[in-house]
Amino acid sequence: MKPTFPIDISVLVSNHSPVWPGHSSVNLSLTHSHENGDIAEITHISMGAHTITHLDAPRHFVPKGSLVNTIDLRILMGPVHVLHVTQLGVLTKEFFEEQAIPSPCKRLLLRIDAHSGRLFEPDFYEDYVGIDAGAAQFLIDNGLILIGTDYLSIGPFHHGNVETHQTLLGEGVVIVEGLNLVHVPRGDYSLMCLPIALPCDGAPCRAILLDAHALPELHDADDARPSSCF
Repeated sequence: MKPTFPIDISVLVSNHSPVWPGHSSVNLSLTHSHENGDIAEITHISMGAHTITHLDAPRHFVPKGSLVNTIDLRILMGPVHVLHVTQLGVLTKEFFEEQAIPSPCKRLLLRIDAHSGRLFEPDFYEDYVGIDAGAAQFLIDNGLILIGTDYLSIGPFHHGNVETHQTLLGEGVVIVEGLNLVHVPRGDYSLMCLPIALPCDGAPCRAILLDAHALPELHDADDARPSSCF
């Protein structure tokens, strides 16, 4: 069946959303409400910058790296490939070498079967599937400027998380985490993924997929690789 566009690949934020161990829980609370007789309803939002659907800016793991508000917006919109992953454990360079992904592949989203429904469960799932630093470098060498995944981190939880992030963010690759890809078939699309303009190491995003021909490639091959620093 042909998808109906746009496809919203963001996850609804709630007070029950899972968070990375040690991060603050989500707290959405009404400070003013119509039920209490207030003319306007006002919600107070308390959550970390890396909650549910969000992106990582280089500053997240790169000292003096660039912040969300300085990311080149052309990176965040354009052609993207969605890869369907059935494998468990850590994804290596060898795994990606065996996949028929475009070359070059500037934007890549990982739809991982093991993550189905996990972002709608309050408990953190430690055994999520991540990529190692060797895979990250392989994808960078294939032209990567943005990578996304459908759980809370692109790097494995138990070992190598820091190295994967440092490899990607050190080359200015934007990481998008916490996507909802469960009903998205493998293939080519257009991505729009825009964060709140915060001078921070990460920010919540609203991400959508459009038809593969909906958006041109604005980040040309002649453009320099995005910098990790200001």
